[in-house]
Amino acid sequence: KEVSTALRALVKEREPEKPVPPAGDFWLRKLTSLHGRAAKQSGDLRDIKVPLLVIVMFTRQMCTLLNGGTSLVVSLNTLIHQHDSPDFGRVIQAVVKNVESGNRLSVSLAQYPRIFSRLYVTMVQVGEATGDLEGPLARLANWLERDLAMTQQIRSALAYPIFVIILSFFLTV
Repeated sequence: KEVSTALRALVKEREPEKPVPPAGDFWLRKLTSLHGRAAKQSGDLRDIKVPLLVIVMFTRQMCTLLNGGTSLVVSLNTLIHQHDSPDFGRVIQAVVKNVESGNRLSVSLAQYPRIFSRLYVTMVQVGEATGDLEGPLARLANWLERDLAMTQQIRSALAYPIFVIILSFFLTV
């Protein structure tokens, strides 16, 4: 019951997500993309998106460090510079500051919904509630790895048909 109450409280605390503009509204989409670029340039970390591979590697490495007995803050500090994405490193730095100031890891991760999904934050919250963060992180890493592999398989399976359609279009025109 405590976990479900905590989950409800977390959902209520979350900020409402930005509305997605309708597909036909060109100017609204353009303004939204310009806002995203301006936010990234201004240093707003909440609008940053990182590749799924970076999140998968971060989760797997975090799980490995925690299994090895490293503390949470030391593990996060170790992983700040481990990735090719400097924006992701800045996000992890902000998470470390948040955790060091007394916030839970799940609350700190929930501040970046474009990077850490609801499922991710919920799994971390379950780990915090049970006192075993390594178990949920390992399951999350396995799930993310399967998701990444499936996404790559779908992309590679669609590459040839798309190439054939484009080629046939140019050959008929």
